[in-house]
Amino acid sequence: MANSSPDKLPPQNNEAEQSLLGCLMLDKEAIVKVVDFIKAEDFYKGIHQDIYQVMAELYERSEPIDILSV
Repeated sequence: MANSSPDKLPPQNNEAEQSLLGCLMLDKEAIVKVVDFIKAEDFYKGIHQDIYQVMAELYERSEPIDILSV
């Protein structure tokens, strides 16, 4: 019998998500290393998904990824 408790959260690491997003803002070449295998849906928090999606779109348009553009 599977446990379908609504109180159980899937595995997540908010600090790791925040760290990755921060690195992408600090190192202009970092997005090149991850954009092919990390997708917005890989992030647990919705706001992190949104931020990463914007970063990926900026990268596709060859625009800078920084705090102002994001």
